[in-house]
Amino acid sequence: MNLAGLLVRNLTRNRRRTMLTLLSLASSVFLVANLEAALIHLERLPRRVGGEERLIVHGKASLRDRLPRSYLDRIRNVPEVTAAVPLMWFGGIYKRLAPENRFAQYGIEAASLRAVIPELEPIDPATRSAAPQLFEEFAADRSGALAGIELFEKFGWKLGDRIMLSSILYPVDLGFTLRCSYDAGSGMDSRAFYFHWEYLEESLGNPGFVNGVMVRGESPQALPDIIDRIDGMFANSATETHTETETALRAGFIQMLGNLQFLVNAIGTAVGFAMLMVSANTMAMAARERTSEIAVMKAIGFAPSKLLQLLLSEAAVLGFLGSLLGMLCAAGLAPLMELMLAHTNVGPLFAGYRVGAEIALMLIPAGIAIALLAAILPVWNVIRRPILTAIAHGV
Repeated sequence: MNLAGLLVRNLTRNRRRTMLTLLSLASSVFLVANLEAALIHLERLPRRVGGEERLIVHGKASLRDRLPRSYLDRIRNVPEVTAAVPLMWFGGIYKRLAPENRFAQYGIEAASLRAVIPELEPIDPATRSAAPQLFEEFAADRSGALAGIELFEKFGWKLGDRIMLSSILYPVDLGFTLRCSYDAGSGMDSRAFYFHWEYLEESLGNPGFVNGVMVRGESPQALPDIIDRIDGMFANSATETHTETETALRAGFIQMLGNLQFLVNAIGTAVGFAMLMVSANTMAMAARERTSEIAVMKAIGFAPSKLLQLLLSEAAVLGFLGSLLGMLCAAGLAPLMELMLAHTNVGPLFAGYRVGAEIALMLIPAGIAIALLAAILPVWNVIRRPILTAIAHGV
């Protein structure tokens, strides 16, 4: 019988042990694949389309600092600034305080919103077709709201629905009428809720402030000069500003989650070590069970190198199949993972979460290598035993 035939026979003879080994490897690879995919997803998140051409101007000390309303007009007059829109964080509670009901809410100026965010495409939520007229209806309604298509789908909203939000930042409860939806593709989050900042201003007695200003420059190359001009304009004032790219702001939010790279690598190392121990134990058990069989094979003429090749090939095949199974499960269940995370506080960060092919190219070879490493010692110990000793051990 050739090597391939022996390999198939050995793998199928003890199906229970083979399946347990495959499942242990697959579960470990599944966990590591999702950890690595989450890390890669979060690292790529700040680089979404559009973020490299926009700036966010906010208080120097904190994002919660308020800027005078007059800053908006002065920022618009800065050279190389093509458009600017005010931002007001509302922090509203929808229905009840629960993670699944949370979504970002911004008071904005409808007239300048699309000039700053051109990838924001107004659509009809019922048909998903372009509907610029709906955006005009939103702009004309003081209490109107523009919501991402994902919010419409998540909460079952329809155009004309009345949405009540209770703010945790301001002592007001505001009602909004849904006038339009939008789809931003990969450019931005399609789970945001926009309303007229003047509506909030009036409800607060027109205090004359904004939380921030979103700015669009003529080109990415112009942004460093715009940053210097804006922050220099308000330096040494009562309310100094800190201007940064939208990409940098997103990256800052990701960093607030902690040293994710270290955490993922630490967990991955621990899981890899566990895989090694499980595989080593399985291979050692298999080698002990087949001690007398290997001795008989040596007695009828199988060279130790041939036996070593056979047993290590068996370990490599188990490592490959287990890793492949784990990767297929991770890739196939990624949409379900995204859906589950959508009901948590970090749901918006994991929109579009997937397990990519680059992770498979890393983990499948790693799984094979771990299986081979785990098999070397027990296989070598069995092969180097004298024939008579090995046969007596198996009797």
